Amino acid sequence: MRFRQTNDARCYATARGYTLVELVLAMSLATTLAVGLTSALLISAEGYRGEHGARNRSVAAQVQSDMLNDLQQATSFKTRTATSVEFKVPDRDGNSAEETIAYAWNSSTKTLTYQYNGSTPATVLSDVTACNFDFLTRSFVGTYSSLPALDPSSWGARFGGEVIFEGFTDAQVSGTTLTIDTPPGTGDGDLLVAMIAVASDMTSSLMASPNWTLLTTQNESSRVTIGVWWKLANAEPATQEISYDTYLNSYGFIMRFTGHDASNPINDWSIKKTKARTTTNPPSPSVKTTVNNALILRMGAFNDKDITAGDPGLPGHIPITMGTSGGNSQQRSGGAGYLVQPTAGDSGESTFALLHEVETVAVTIAIAPGL
Repeated sequence: MRFRQTNDARCYATARGYTLVELVLAMSLATTLAVGLTSALLISAEGYRGEHGARNRSVAAQVQSDMLNDLQQATSFKTRTATSVEFKVPDRDGNSAEETIAYAWNSSTKTLTYQYNGSTPATVLSDVTACNFDFLTRSFVGTYSSLPALDPSSWGARFGGEVIFEGFTDAQVSGTTLTIDTPPGTGDGDLLVAMIAVASDMTSSLMASPNWTLLTTQNESSRVTIGVWWKLANAEPATQEISYDTYLNSYGFIMRFTGHDASNPINDWSIKKTKARTTTNPPSPSVKTTVNNALILRMGAFNDKDITAGDPGLPGHIPITMGTSGGNSQQRSGGAGYLVQPTAGDSGESTFALLHEVETVAVTIAIAPGL
């Protein structure tokens, strides 16, 4: 990792140290609030006194600059907590696959570490006495009494309403119950969407944890089954479960969204199946949105492990995941990606990218933005 020097570090002395990073990285302006990712590092003052102080401050400023550059390029987040963040950035090594970057602060060792594509975490700063990757919420004061009457379908575009993908968790199992962690940072009111890809025909026995709303369960040729559920988070437990009645391999994931319509988040949805020996680019169906700025979420379940890990292959979409169930036989895979459709109407179809022609069940959801 090469650090670049910057003159933007804003520092001030405290009883314990200097504040070196205070970054607002992304902002989504809605009618009543804006959300920005802010990171703050407090570096021990003792490490910056004496003859090496200037050099140490320069190193810290370089880390700040590099971290800001990475986060500004983030296309999706897998983990985002107060002390750690893991996200994807566009391809950097020429292999046409996104890279995974993670920063983490250890309160015991007072170190900030950097990890690239799953390599061993490297310490980039020492004596870090505090670190916070949490979101800040800002309120805006005002009324809309002076605004002209608007078609509700245009409010999202007019006022900047936008559905935001916040991250996901996934799991795989050979068994009858798939246990998936609730995505980090989940708060009451967040939209959660869960999907499972499982072998055989499990449409009649698939069951999620309590309080999930079933969207659909479908199978293709009794070889692969997809199950999709959604819910608005409410005092969520640490883990969620999806069960079925036969010992089989499965892969599943839970995605977290904010900025959605709190009363009717699912604007439209559709499903499409593809038989074996048909195509390596099975279609993801279209949906017809009635609101602007809907998030088009595409999910697929695939009969086998013939995928490119981490890349569902959806052209023009931001990838969320592409993974397999593991196991010695009857492996199944699942993937997802999304984009935002600026204007209401038909989204059109898209396609996944597989390595072989296998049975596929694909579901597309349009998530409506809030006001």
